[in-house]
Amino acid sequence: MIAGDAAAWVAIFVTLGIAVVGWTHSNRASRDAAKAAVAAERSATAAEQSGNAADRTADALEKMGEQWGDWMSRAEKRDQRQWSRPSSGHDLPWPSPEDGGPWNGPMPVAAPSEPAVHWTVDRLKGRLHMLRNLGRATAYDVTLTSENAVRFDSPEPQSIAMGEAVEFRAIGSMQTGTPELTVRWRETPDGAWREWKRPLP
Repeated sequence: MIAGDAAAWVAIFVTLGIAVVGWTHSNRASRDAAKAAVAAERSATAAEQSGNAADRTADALEKMGEQWGDWMSRAEKRDQRQWSRPSSGHDLPWPSPEDGGPWNGPMPVAAPSEPAVHWTVDRLKGRLHMLRNLGRATAYDVTLTSENAVRFDSPEPQSIAMGEAVEFRAIGSMQTGTPELTVRWRETPDGAWREWKRPLP
């Protein structure tokens, strides 16, 4: 009887130990599951708050854009009213320059520039070049020379009107370098001599 009772008590203790261990693991798993649920809920809440903040920012930017557009529209209309002359003397008082208002007299017109000669040189082929008058005046007694060209073929002195051109040939050497063109002309048939120099392209 005593041996049987001992075995029974051992079996009971083993069963209780197994139950305690199982309960402990189950309780720990429940706590882990609860923590995971809380973390997931916090993440969802944070995501929702972040989305709400983004929506509020977008709404604020949209309102700012609308307010800016309204302000610009009002400013443009105000400027138009300020700088537009009224159609009659009863609409708006038009300030005079003495009162510090905008000028309501005739607009100043800049004096046109005096017609002048403007030269340009282009290389046509080989050593053949072209001198063209791109200015708005006629050049009289135009002469072409080159001091450092070993060979220089130029036309006779002549007048070159606006848009007209003459051709010439200039050949240099290794010793003299690139030929430099010298153009002399008069702005009037009896005017003073003018001079323009440029290395040939």
